[in-house]
Amino acid sequence: YLYLTLENEIYTKENEVKNLEVQLAAIEKVIQEVRNLEKDKAELAERVEVIENLIKNQSRLTRVLGDFSETTISEVWLNNLSINANQTFSFSANTFNNYLIAQYMNTLKDHERFDAIELQYIRKQSTRIEEYDRSVDTVNFQLSGVFIPYRILEGTKGAQGK
Repeated sequence: YLYLTLENEIYTKENEVKNLEVQLAAIEKVIQEVRNLEKDKAELAERVEVIENLIKNQSRLTRVLGDFSETTISEVWLNNLSINANQTFSFSANTFNNYLIAQYMNTLKDHERFDAIELQYIRKQSTRIEEYDRSVDTVNFQLSGVFIPYRILEGTKGAQGK
């Protein structure tokens, strides 16, 4: 009788161990799924951050281009524009004479978004106009300066208004 009781108890305990092993395997699968989901969540958070930064930078660039557009005079043609992360910029452009360069520099200096405007170089050149079958003397020049971001200006405006 004792033997059968012990045998039955061993069988019961072995079944309990098997059930616990099955439950453990199921829990391990759930834990792995949770880890995978956490990994996916981290990757998605990184992607969201990249997208938000792209949108923010695109908005900033749109404002900068809008400000340049406001200052452009019709006799000056911008060739290229480079804006650096430290808010400095440079661009080359063409126009008809040095007076127009000076006028454009003053226009930039008078704008609240630009500062430290400097002339880098001036080169006289001849530009061919195919439609009129002739060449026109033009001046190629490069300017550089600092772009003042909106958030800094908004903070100073509030401080000045108090």
